[in-house]
Amino acid sequence: MSQFILDRNKQCEIINDQKSNTDFKKVLQEISNISSTLGLDLVSAHGAIDDVIKSHSIQTEKFALLAQIAKDLANRNHEVTQNANDALEITISSAADTDTRISHAMVAIRNWASSASQSSVRINALANTIDQVQVIAKSIEDIASNINMLALNATIEAARAGEFGRGFAVVAGEVKALSIQTRSATINIQQTLSALTTEICALKNASSEDLQQATSMAGDMDDQSQSLGALKEGFINIQNRIAQVVDNTKEIELKSGDLYNQINEMTNEVYYLDEVLKDGGKKLEQIAIKGENIMQATSNIGIDSSDSQFIETAKTAAIQIGEEFSKAILSQKIQKYDLFDTNYVEIANTNPVQYITKNISLCDEILPIIQEPILQKSNKIAFCAAVDKNGYLPTHNNKFSQAQRANDVAWNTANCRNRRIFNDRVGLKSGRNSNGALVQAYRRDMGNGNFAMMKDISYPIFVNGTHWGSFRIGVII
Repeated sequence: MSQFILDRNKQCEIINDQKSNTDFKKVLQEISNISSTLGLDLVSAHGAIDDVIKSHSIQTEKFALLAQIAKDLANRNHEVTQNANDALEITISSAADTDTRISHAMVAIRNWASSASQSSVRINALANTIDQVQVIAKSIEDIASNINMLALNATIEAARAGEFGRGFAVVAGEVKALSIQTRSATINIQQTLSALTTEICALKNASSEDLQQATSMAGDMDDQSQSLGALKEGFINIQNRIAQVVDNTKEIELKSGDLYNQINEMTNEVYYLDEVLKDGGKKLEQIAIKGENIMQATSNIGIDSSDSQFIETAKTAAIQIGEEFSKAILSQKIQKYDLFDTNYVEIANTNPVQYITKNISLCDEILPIIQEPILQKSNKIAFCAAVDKNGYLPTHNNKFSQAQRANDVAWNTANCRNRRIFNDRVGLKSGRNSNGALVQAYRRDMGNGNFAMMKDISYPIFVNGTHWGSFRIGVII
């Protein structure tokens, strides 16, 4: 009886252990499903935030450009204000200088007219005096001629008187000689006066012309004084207009400065918000990675989930590819260093850029045989392909290996995905993972701004124990 009770208790413990294990598996399954859903939601949210960050970054750049434009505008307005001030100062100085010069010119012209008038009077008086001197000189010449005649008669009479008239003859000779000298000097004086009269006449004529010109200009200046007054008023009006421009530019300068300060403040706020968004995006990405780690952990301990069949498919394909690559090395179809070639040679005139390596021929031969049948296993499988540790995808599915079209980047991005390097976070993490199955959620860029939510399920590929890359399966959510 006691043995029966012991056996019964043991059976109950076994049943309880089995029940606990079942409950534990259910909990792990639930955790796996929740982490899978959470991972997708987090990646979707992160993608949306990433789009916002990109859009916000563009807006930030535009704000920065707007702030720079506002700053340039403020600087130019300051220059305009400074130039207007300089123009006003120059105008005021020029107007004052012009007014002073005109006033001095008018005074000088009036003084010239007065001086010319006085000179004309004096020249006329001098001409009259010279005429009088000529009359006197003529009288002296006449007197000298008469004295000479008297001296000649006296000399004749003295000769008749003989010895008694000798003394008188000497006197008469001296008088005659003096009269001749006087007459000669008088003639010289008359000649000089004649030449002087000619010059005085010329000077008189020139003075008369100067007087006429000075009088005329003085009259013209009087007539033009009204025009000069109008010119002065014009200068004053110009000064007033420029002063208004200066006032307006100063007001614009102040408003431009205020505008720049406001835009600059907004730009700083946008920069701060941009940093906050980027920081939030990074944190959200870290949370998504932790969710992926949970999915990977539950998958690696054999917990069944919605991803289990795809994990098994990826594992089988990865092992098969590794074996085929190993056979190729063993048969010397390819050298190991060529299989692991990472010298990616750019294919000319491709956009997006495509590359070739030394293993491309072998990959085109082996991979389609393994990859294409997998696409038929489930309508949820969008693609499946092998990538190396750097995310290089040599041979894609046939439907994604179309020839590129010239000048059609969007179509090429969606349909020409072979020979490309996918070194984004998901691509690199898949290629470099060497620790069993890896489940990641991500947004697949389909080109032309279109994205698709997907799971990336990958399994590492080993060739004779060396990690080559991984086999990726894209599962449509």
